[in-house]
Amino acid sequence: VQEHVQSILRLDNLVQRYSSSTAQKSFDRHSSNIKQQQKQKQNLKKNVGSRVSNSRSSSSSFAQKTHKATYDKKEEKRKREEGYFEDLAKALKKAKKSKKKRKGV
Repeated sequence: VQEHVQSILRLDNLVQRYSSSTAQKSFDRHSSNIKQQQKQKQNLKKNVGSRVSNSRSSSSSFAQKTHKATYDKKEEKRKREEGYFEDLAKALKKAKKSKKKRKGV
């Protein structure tokens, strides 16, 4: 009878030790998941305020940005001239080739 009681006590100790450690691990996982979800909710609340705003107000994110030129007249003129001179060079090269062909014939 005493051996049976000792075996039951050993079994009870083992069950208590393993079940408490797995329960603790489960609790830790669950609590960490809850913490992560709370952080995500807080981040969403913080970011929503900065993302959604009245674009007509003077405090909007667009109004806060510095003005950047989207069209540069000088750059556009330079590109046009560059294109013109490239076309001119191609035409002269073509004319030179056709002139050489005529001389050879």
